[in-house]
Amino acid sequence: MENYAKPILENTKIPQNAVYGIYEVLIDKQSDNISLNEIERDVYLICNYEGEINNGGFDQFLFNGYNTNLFDGEFVKLTKEALLKIKANKNAEFIDSAMNIVGESKTGAETDEQAEQLSELDNLFYKYPEDLSQLQLNYIEEHIDLFIK
Repeated sequence: MENYAKPILENTKIPQNAVYGIYEVLIDKQSDNISLNEIERDVYLICNYEGEINNGGFDQFLFNGYNTNLFDGEFVKLTKEALLKIKANKNAEFIDSAMNIVGESKTGAETDEQAEQLSELDNLFYKYPEDLSQLQLNYIEEHIDLFIK
């Protein structure tokens, strides 16, 4: 079995690019129906979280997170847990806030007020109070031997 993360980390100088390189491998594993271990799943979820919010905000993250078949409908919950594992506590709080804003909705914002509140939360996220790439990189390095093809 081959470790795919070590060469990516060794050959990539920018932390964000290294994390994204590993994420691309994880996307391929998911596409090929290869199970991710817990550590890989955490990295996958956090990369997806950041991408969803950068693409369409918390409204999109919640909509896609609740309506995906991945991880038995636990996508949003598991993403929050993954953020806590890497010590991205502020981002985990963002997820709590987003879920409190939409309540029981599984489609994201259903009112203009909810959409406005989620937009305000998006703006807090865009200030990047935590360096998600560096936190993920630290997490990957702590568990480097678990990134196996």
